[in-house]
Amino acid sequence: GMEVLTVTGAMTIESGTLTHPQSVVKGDPISDPAAAVADLIANETYRIRIAAGSVSVGVDGKIDAMGKGYYMNNSGSNTMPYPSHGGMCSGAGCKGYGEPKEPIHVGLPYKIASGNHYVGKGGGAIYITATGAVKVDGVISANSSDGSWAENARASGAAGSVYIHAASVSGAGSITADGSNSLEQNNKGVGGRV
Repeated sequence: GMEVLTVTGAMTIESGTLTHPQSVVKGDPISDPAAAVADLIANETYRIRIAAGSVSVGVDGKIDAMGKGYYMNNSGSNTMPYPSHGGMCSGAGCKGYGEPKEPIHVGLPYKIASGNHYVGKGGGAIYITATGAVKVDGVISANSSDGSWAENARASGAAGSVYIHAASVSGAGSITADGSNSLEQNNKGVGGRV
């Protein structure tokens, strides 16, 4: 289950960023891709979950879980070559996962071959329920990201999830769960679910 940030009345983020911690793959994933995906999504640790009367994200405000899904550091021989979520990626055993109508999962990472810096971070997960309106003039994002420039990252993870259940959703901002670009065009991240 997810811990819930409960706001009795209106929740307003005029500026600044609400996020959640990074999920990190520890040790070597299971060698079978389908089993590895099942194991990772069954053991997710971090998400943002908000229950409020209403939610407003101002022009300078963000609920941002970009790159806060699964991540694998560069050390060791562990690999995760087939990051997927809402979209299809290439590779044996690579397929989407999760529930399209009520997405809750973070995105998977990308890492191949120890030491070559093909590292990408999956997107995080944002789950919002409001009895009233949700207005977004700023940003709600569960996009994936590359590893840092210092790591010379050449691949992107899969994007995460954004779920909003409200009386209405409006605003001039953006709500995304997009796969990010990478330094190598054939290693772009797949999309998540909104």
